[in-house]
Amino acid sequence: MSTERSRAPLTPQRKAFNSRSNRQPHSNVHPQLSEIHQAKIVSIQEYGAFAEIKGYPRHGLIHKSHISKYRSENVGEILEVGDIVWVKVIGVEEQDGKTKIKLSMRYVDQGRGEDLDPNNVQLSQDQNRHKSTSASKMVNPIEIADAVVNATCRRCGGKGHMDTDCFVQQGEHPSHKSRRIKEVKTMEDALEVMRRKARKKERQKHKHSGGDKRKSRNKSSISRRKDHSSTTESPSSD
Repeated sequence: MSTERSRAPLTPQRKAFNSRSNRQPHSNVHPQLSEIHQAKIVSIQEYGAFAEIKGYPRHGLIHKSHISKYRSENVGEILEVGDIVWVKVIGVEEQDGKTKIKLSMRYVDQGRGEDLDPNNVQLSQDQNRHKSTSASKMVNPIEIADAVVNATCRRCGGKGHMDTDCFVQQGEHPSHKSRRIKEVKTMEDALEVMRRKARKKERQKHKHSGGDKRKSRNKSSISRRKDHSSTTESPSSD
């Protein structure tokens, strides 16, 4: 029994599409945004399918996320070369002198060719969702730190830092490298000692400040008690 997918009979629309004599060139070199077109699948790739729109020389890409609202990782399970589909133009970009055309089947009724998202509301929501997902997949800072730890400096040949952060000066003789490393380590140690002393001094300052306030309050209390005692013990005049 053949494992090939049963093919639908060739429709009049497909005959008309495949007939090169019926192709009429458009005034534009590429389709315009939000236009609805019939397209013929000419190539299947892992990431999507390329489609030919009648009258335009450049093929457009239907990314696999835009083939159906139910995403499938295997494009070949949904499309085959020669299929005729309805597509909507969702992107036209110029890159390196070439025009890249982005197409979508999701926003078009495949039976009637009707635009299911005429105001591009759903398209905008999907694009914003994709941007948010991409942002959330940013490299973890820990992974960046690990990459730096495993990096090799092109300036000094040492590991654990990038050449932009290297303490060895540009063009410095290699024999000076170890001495500069020791100098940097000594400076770092000295700075750490100074920071520790500053923290200790700050703690002592707060401690003495609190003690002075308590002493001041105690002196004031003793003075008031002495004044009270002196008043009560003074002899009455005859």
